[in-house]
Amino acid sequence: MWRAYQKIHKFSGVISNFSTKEWVFGEENTLGLWEKLSPIDKTIFEFDMRTLDWNQYFKDSVDGVRIFLFQDKPSTLPSARRKMFL
Repeated sequence: MWRAYQKIHKFSGVISNFSTKEWVFGEENTLGLWEKLSPIDKTIFEFDMRTLDWNQYFKDSVDGVRIFLFQDKPSTLPSARRKMFL
């Protein structure tokens, strides 16, 4: 239990700057760039935000935090998902 608390405390310190401020992002430049790409380039550099699967994006983000920030082994992820939905 103590190890989990230490991880949570460390993580909250790392993300505090990002979680306590208001962030506003614009997409005008990205959309403008997307519109200027040729059809071939659009297939190579797929970054159209309208086609992004946000559920998968956030799932991958959480997995990345666990693996790279918390240093959890990828093999622990399936059992953690099962526990989360109990």
